[in-house]
Amino acid sequence: MTDKLTIKQPVSNWNKPINLSSKDFFTGLGKMATSGVMLDWKGLADSAIDLLKDAGLHDKPEHLAWVLIYQSLIRTLTDLVEEYRNVFNQDIDEAKLESLAQTLEGALNAIEVSIDANFFDRPQDLPLLEAFKPAFTDWLKDLGVADNDANTIHARLKSKFVLSLHQQWIARASDYACIKDAIDTPFTRATQTRQSWQQYYAWLQEQINERMFDEVFGLKQVYVPLRAFYKIKTDTDDRLERLTSDRENEQNSIVVDLTEHLTEWVNNFNKDDAIRVISGGPGSGKSSFSKMFAAHIAEQSDVPVLFIPLHHFDPSADLIEAVNKFVAQDRYLSGTPLDASHGENRLLLIFDGLDELSMQGKATAEVALNFVDEVLAKINQFNAQCLHRQALFTGRDLAVQASSQRFRKSKQILHVLPYFIEKDEREQYQDPEQRLSRDQRNDWWQNYARASGKAYLAMPEELQLDSLIPITKEPLLNYLVALSFEGKRLDFSQQTTLNEIYADLLKAVYKRQWDDGRQHKGIGELTEDQFLRILEEIALAIWHGDGRTATVAYIHQRCENSKLTRYLEAFQEGAAQGVTRLLTAFYFRQSDKLQDGDKTFEFTHKSFGEYLTACRVIRMVKKIDDMFKRHKLDPDDGWDERHALADWAELCGATAIDGYLFEFIKNEVARSEIDAIKIWQQNFVQLIESAVKHGMPMEKLNLKTFQQMLQQSRNAEEALLAVHYACAAQTETVIKIDWGTDVACGEWLKRLQGQRGMDVEKLVLNCLAYLDLSYCNLEFFDFWRANLRGANLENASLELACLMSANLTEANLEYSNLANVNLFVANLSGANLKIAYLKEAYIEHADLEGADLAGAILLNANLEGTNLEGANIEDANLEGAKGVNLKGTIGTPKVAQPE
Repeated sequence: MTDKLTIKQPVSNWNKPINLSSKDFFTGLGKMATSGVMLDWKGLADSAIDLLKDAGLHDKPEHLAWVLIYQSLIRTLTDLVEEYRNVFNQDIDEAKLESLAQTLEGALNAIEVSIDANFFDRPQDLPLLEAFKPAFTDWLKDLGVADNDANTIHARLKSKFVLSLHQQWIARASDYACIKDAIDTPFTRATQTRQSWQQYYAWLQEQINERMFDEVFGLKQVYVPLRAFYKIKTDTDDRLERLTSDRENEQNSIVVDLTEHLTEWVNNFNKDDAIRVISGGPGSGKSSFSKMFAAHIAEQSDVPVLFIPLHHFDPSADLIEAVNKFVAQDRYLSGTPLDASHGENRLLLIFDGLDELSMQGKATAEVALNFVDEVLAKINQFNAQCLHRQALFTGRDLAVQASSQRFRKSKQILHVLPYFIEKDEREQYQDPEQRLSRDQRNDWWQNYARASGKAYLAMPEELQLDSLIPITKEPLLNYLVALSFEGKRLDFSQQTTLNEIYADLLKAVYKRQWDDGRQHKGIGELTEDQFLRILEEIALAIWHGDGRTATVAYIHQRCENSKLTRYLEAFQEGAAQGVTRLLTAFYFRQSDKLQDGDKTFEFTHKSFGEYLTACRVIRMVKKIDDMFKRHKLDPDDGWDERHALADWAELCGATAIDGYLFEFIKNEVARSEIDAIKIWQQNFVQLIESAVKHGMPMEKLNLKTFQQMLQQSRNAEEALLAVHYACAAQTETVIKIDWGTDVACGEWLKRLQGQRGMDVEKLVLNCLAYLDLSYCNLEFFDFWRANLRGANLENASLELACLMSANLTEANLEYSNLANVNLFVANLSGANLKIAYLKEAYIEHADLEGADLAGAILLNANLEGTNLEGANIEDANLEGAKGVNLKGTIGTPKVAQPE
């Protein structure tokens, strides 16, 4: 046995001693690229083995090694051409294809190849692949591929070749038995389980190289290493810290390089520190990092790593069973890696997307918390048995927040930082390495320039605007800005929102044409509005499901219910196949996950679905307005409030609106004309009045259980309040609401709010701004951290209510009863508190700057640390009040503060 195998023949002449014409293969490959004719690469590869056997050479390791490389190469080339078909010129005649194929064959035949043990360690370094580059890239360019794209595709050939090699080695193991006898390497000696891990690691590398959206390049080519921070735990009371989080001091936040920090954690295993969590907002780069980190550990470390996207994971099963099921469904892995007896002694589990866990009838936060509890218990159990296992979670901020009490150690939660931190914000962090001084947006644009063949040396000056910082500082959004900027359709000098960028990109997708002027194949004969309408319905179907995936059957059903089938039938294959074509043509991808045996599709990024769902909600808002107007003109036409509420419940009842979707809804409302928004606000006041007085018409939805009716009613009513606030935030006006009785509003809000739990706040309390709550009885109500900005609370009774950390900026509290109310660190700047009754109110550390307290009664109130700068205290009664600082106040109180 040797560690080297030299291949002289037949690799030096690819057609001897067996007669297999690579010219025919390359001709077929060219036809596949330019006309979509599918190529049977498997048949070609198998015939090489058969011909080798016929020639009596099947036991010669040097010939079999050639066949192994040949099979892997033609599979790689076929896969690449299929994936990049849209970058080829489609007007090339067959004669030219044959001529190009002959040239390519000649170049390949001229390359001599020898392999040794290093080949199996790093197949991507096979000299053949680099020697093949000039001929291969020339072939690509002759087929219409741009120079830079041709080089990118060749670079991809190297990583994809590794995966193909592993697949061929495992699939035809018996055919290559004599190679094992001829050459001694860890690769050839590997057991079946180890071979599957090696194949899986090759797949991880391929994941970071596969195409981003519709680009030729992949994530690895433009990736910028992320920074993060962790907080040093102090002795501060956790509950107090949580209640005052808006004013939290970040001085205990330590900045780290995320890859370096977690690599050190993996390499220095500690059974008492086996869990890490990455927290970040949508588009902050969490999933991209987890893919890059999994590939990094697989390549640089001996630690087995298992990357699990949680939207493909069943959280209802036992963790070991669920992981085994996940592995069984993976085409590259085998075995039971988490099993204590037969699994891996050393293992890193990466669970990506805590916010994407879902179970029927349970909130995402509850599912995520239960899942975290089980992982923690299992990891501790394994490590107590001297197994060395670690788990890394990623998730959006809210999902991580729901589980934060489980991660109480320093360094356990790592908060992803954006590409750019403004100078005054940097002072909030401990950053001894000065990592935050670097504007990583410039790094990304340099990477983007190299990957796409552009000429950028840094982020373009046109995008270096303060108004764009919230968008350009986030990895995903920065990329979307680049796409819009390249399209030169948006004026970035104006205030630009993410909604406008998504709208611009969708418009570009619709209008995109091939070089010969034909429309994108997925569009067919749809108008732009019809195209958008179908995408919105798909988004709604996914939102009604688990938020990430939906089956083709359910999408088709939604389109039928919404009378959209005629649009889908514009596709020649019919409605059902039309869905598939449409989804795979744009920002969707087919998932490996099946539901009841049906194919599922998922968004490439969750925020794209949230944007489209917001568009669908606003489309309904516009329809309600139109139907109300028609009904006003003709009682037999249009909708009344009950009809509108039924349709609204069907649209918004299945799933509660979360904070991320709500931001898109607010932005979409803000893009509309102000006169229309004023009318929408009035419409939703009418709907709220009807819902509170008469209840929701849930009987019209044909739901199966009373529990479903309750849940969908609650979600739909909260959505009413959300849209009202989205409108009122633009109009900044309060419209009178007839609640029926003084307690009706409080009863309604309490039902929507429910019981607090797991630190996750309900959206309802964020949507009370500019709401008419005058004369309402809201005593003892829990308004902690509520947004009551500009709300009308005139003559309302709020005795003993909790308004800690609430936003009451410019709220009208004239004549309100605020006796014994808790206003700790509340924001009451500019609020109207004339003649308000604040006896024994707890107003410590509140902000009353510019508030009007004329005639207010503050008997025995606690105002320690309260900001009264510019407040009007004319005739205010401050008898017995504690900690009053009258510096900067206006007017003279009726009863002065005692000395």
